[in-house]
Amino acid sequence: MDSGFAAGLLRAHDHDCECTEMANGKNFHFLPGAQPAIVDQQLWDEYLAHRALIQSQPPRERNATYALTGLIRHGACRRGLSAFRGGSKGNTVNGYGYRCNWYIKSGGSTCEGVSITRAKVEMTVLTFLANEVAPGVDAAQPIRQRRQNVDRTRDLAKRERERLKKQIKKLTDGLARLRAHHAVNPRPVPPVIPETERDQRRYQEAQIRRTHRLARRRAIKELREKRAAEGMED
Repeated sequence: MDSGFAAGLLRAHDHDCECTEMANGKNFHFLPGAQPAIVDQQLWDEYLAHRALIQSQPPRERNATYALTGLIRHGACRRGLSAFRGGSKGNTVNGYGYRCNWYIKSGGSTCEGVSITRAKVEMTVLTFLANEVAPGVDAAQPIRQRRQNVDRTRDLAKRERERLKKQIKKLTDGLARLRAHHAVNPRPVPPVIPETERDQRRYQEAQIRRTHRLARRRAIKELREKRAAEGMED
């Protein structure tokens, strides 16, 4: 998808770039391609924006261990909160709660720190979604999904399949005729049999030129033999 092929584009490496990574380099641009686009420009722009957002996130946020990993911020320093191991003595578990990363890194010099159990945070978020967000989502009008002209695409695919079948049959029959001809009159390369009117005309013209060349060579050869017999030099 990143290559832009689905959007009717081709990914080209920037000619002014001096890096050696032609395939994975960051300096590239998109050019219009000859292939038809299967996604529209709006969907392509949304995909690029989503990809840029994903690439800016740390790996742990992309594949979050917990439901709110990478989404919680400290209200004071606005830094992220990470999960920590905790619980009762002798019965600690991973992901017991969240605490401020900046407080840990700075040693408390620039942030007062905060910690909260994961169960309390997740329950607060679920309550907010149920009371504040869910009614608006339920009342919203359904979004019509983008759909390409499936019937036209299938019709084009069917016609292309039939064309390829005819082409394969034509080539298969031609190979069968060549095998039969070679069995009767074996030659290293069988003569080419023109099929279209244009090929026949070109074939005839080539035969005329070949006949003229052979006649000229025979005439030159006979003239040289005659001069040699009469004691004359070329």
